[in-house]
Amino acid sequence: MSETLGLVLGKFMPPHRGHQVLIDFARHYVDRLVVQVCSVKREPIPGRLRYEWMREAFPGAEVVHNDDENPSYPHECPVGFYDIWRESLLRRMDRAPDYVFAGEPYGLELAEALCARFIPLDRRDNPVCATWIREDAAQHWDAILPPARPYFLRRVAIVGPESVGKSTLARDLAAHFDTVWVPEYGRTYTDTYGMDLKPADLEAIARGHRASEDALARHARHGLLVSDTEAVVTKMWSRYLLGDVPPLVESLACDSRYDLYLLLPPTQPWVQDGTRVQEDLRVRQTFFDGCLECLQDRPHVVLSGGWSERLHQAIKVIENRWMPA
Repeated sequence: MSETLGLVLGKFMPPHRGHQVLIDFARHYVDRLVVQVCSVKREPIPGRLRYEWMREAFPGAEVVHNDDENPSYPHECPVGFYDIWRESLLRRMDRAPDYVFAGEPYGLELAEALCARFIPLDRRDNPVCATWIREDAAQHWDAILPPARPYFLRRVAIVGPESVGKSTLARDLAAHFDTVWVPEYGRTYTDTYGMDLKPADLEAIARGHRASEDALARHARHGLLVSDTEAVVTKMWSRYLLGDVPPLVESLACDSRYDLYLLLPPTQPWVQDGTRVQEDLRVRQTFFDGCLECLQDRPHVVLSGGWSERLHQAIKVIENRWMPA
């Protein structure tokens, strides 16, 4: 018996649980499966990125990127719509498919154009669509496949001078919203190497914190990631300790990926924990002012009051901006 070849195609913008069911169904139905990720330039999520997501999500399938500027719907090209798609799809396969899988009605006509058999699938038990996710990712978070989740994360960074409660606020916010938080990598680094820092050390701290963000982004829940400090703080520490900012630190500080910065002023009592060096309030205030200057063109809120007041303010800011009702 000859090898059976199946075809699944779609925009996967983003890939979600419904796509998972469809592709797993197809993989169990045929010997080989080709998944074509179709994209055009005008779409809101780059096609190459979606292709990488699908490759990671389905390592057992033959995933290819089809970036031909094809019409999306028959009414866009009343004459020759399926001829265009047949030529485009077959150009990326070593032979015509035996089966076409889809959870949408277009699958039947497309299969006929490819001289293949259409295999329908009832997806009513997976009532989610990519449009819903793009409009409100947090509401449909569990439906998004893991490789695509970091793209849709809302990222909140807690910044400010030392001994203002950044770690405590980050931990408490993560607990409140049932998600994960990124610890300050600078603390991890200096616990090992001490506070006699050189430019290479500050670059290592900035690189390590960015790597921590990327590692923990996959584990965030409800569309939210909270971070204790960010490259802006590393930039301020570079100025404070070195009198200059290493190029990598400057680059990462400029390349902001955060949707909101919560800035804490030095209004709490300073506490020495064995590594802190900003006992002078004037130093902490100068550090705060530098952070505020760096954030002028970025979405930020300065929190005030005691520990509980700041936590309450932070929760309300996040809920009002993003959390589903």
